[in-house]
Amino acid sequence: MPLMLINAPDDGAVAAVQHLSSVQVLAVVAGPQPTKPVGAAPQKPRSWLGLLPQEAGQRMLKEVAELRDEWERNS
Repeated sequence: MPLMLINAPDDGAVAAVQHLSSVQVLAVVAGPQPTKPVGAAPQKPRSWLGLLPQEAGQRMLKEVAELRDEWERNS
């Protein structure tokens, strides 16, 4: 029989798995808890490069600079 790892997101899912175990559809095997999912690749930081049109980016940078100047002027 293949061994499967099940990630139960809530108590309802845990109860469902326990029910399936009680009707002998599957067997619950206790073992060490993995620190991360098996076979999961390390996540790379997301790059935002190219997701914003250049004109919008320039406008936002200008607005941030204006807000920063206003903040410093009022502080």
